Amino acid sequence: MKSLFGALLPVVLLLSCKKSSDSNGSNTAFTGQWKWVSTVWNVGPTNGTTTPPSSGLVTLTLNTDNTYVAELNGAVKASGTYHIDNTGESGTAFQYTLRISHDSITVAGLGICNNTFILASPESLTIGTSLNPGANSLNSFVRYHAQ
Repeated sequence: MKSLFGALLPVVLLLSCKKSSDSNGSNTAFTGQWKWVSTVWNVGPTNGTTTPPSSGLVTLTLNTDNTYVAELNGAVKASGTYHIDNTGESGTAFQYTLRISHDSITVAGLGICNNTFILASPESLTIGTSLNPGANSLNSFVRYHAQ
């Protein structure tokens, strides 16, 4: 049953995504190439974890020119522009909001909605979505160093 919810989660989350206007802003802490590790999600009382396919490498690249590219095994699956807004008080956990030029990004089980919070450290990135009623997801990435 959980596998069915895991398969349907990206669809449920992305149907709730809203589009906003495109902007020109970035934050260098977020730029670079990121490898998707997992998504922890819940829809009401049901929860689970989605991971990339075993034979798949899913990356998200946030470029300094405010463009993004999402790839599966090196093949471009989604691209566009992004903006990161400083929307919270200094030092709060949800200080930054990611705005993308499309309603959502979907690649091999990864789903990212527009207008989501984004957090970064030197080697990790978290993009989270909180939707009503009671659906949430946290996408975890690590900095990707191509070999």
